Amino acid sequence: MGNRGDEKSKRSFGFGDGPEGAYSGMSNYLIAVTKPYMKLVHGIDFAEGDTIELVKNDKLPTMVIVSDKDEVCLPEMVEEVYENVGSDTKTEVHVDSAHIEGIIDDKDYYMQQVRAFLEPIGLY
Repeated sequence: MGNRGDEKSKRSFGFGDGPEGAYSGMSNYLIAVTKPYMKLVHGIDFAEGDTIELVKNDKLPTMVIVSDKDEVCLPEMVEEVYENVGSDTKTEVHVDSAHIEGIIDDKDYYMQQVRAFLEPIGLY
């Protein structure tokens, strides 16, 4: 595996998996700011979203990355999203990391998987 992210700085800024990151002041602030912004600027209301129903209509090639140690988007929930993607071209990749840390923990493997997905569809 590649280098692990600096756990101390993640904690000091209030990020990371688990209760200490999920309910930190920084996380709460970002959620409070992001939700109204997305609704106002992009018309996206997270309270109305049903990811499973939305992905059933996907027709574009779709790559789903499952972080096996994720406590924010639980792996079994992400796998359910993958199973319901409507695209004929889809790929599921597992990384041995917490929420969105796969690129940090093992950059080479992560990028190899992204390239392997993009090359056959002419996007790399």
